[in-house]
Amino acid sequence: MSSIIKSFEAIEDKKGRSLSFTTKSDIPSLSLVTVNEMEELSRKRNNCDLRICLHKNMNERLHQMVILHHRGIYRRPQKHIRRDETYQMIKGKMALFIFGTKGEVINAKILDKYDLFICRIRRGLWHVTIPVTPYVIFHEVKSGRFNRRLDSIYPLWAPKGDDRQENRIYYQKLLKRIKKNGNFS
Repeated sequence: MSSIIKSFEAIEDKKGRSLSFTTKSDIPSLSLVTVNEMEELSRKRNNCDLRICLHKNMNERLHQMVILHHRGIYRRPQKHIRRDETYQMIKGKMALFIFGTKGEVINAKILDKYDLFICRIRRGLWHVTIPVTPYVIFHEVKSGRFNRRLDSIYPLWAPKGDDRQENRIYYQKLLKRIKKNGNFS
């Protein structure tokens, strides 16, 4: 099977929640050509989210993904008990919110490739990312093996995601907390 992403040697992972590709290479490398192909493929597939995994399988101890997320798609706040994660921006701007145990915002940042372009989230912190540009492309790095059942824990204080209006209002309230200069208020 040939890859849909021509500049990156990968196969489509049919088990992913979003359109996903896993590397076949022992030395995976991405170029701006690959980023452009991701954007074009997303457009052709009704602006879908997608990811390219730089790890070969879920059992590897380090997971690295280049992810394209669109604005307007709800992603629940979450925390990871067993894994830290790092975001490194490639394209666009993304809000990052850190929450206390009751859902109160304790920190927020705007990530973009020109200013605050990398951020590490320690395990155990409630967090969510929200694209503020039409879409974002970022490099995500997670330590530890992936286990869908144990990887992410979701809070009771945030929308579950099944009510689009509730999701939109929740995101709007969060985004109002970020000042125009990208600082938390």
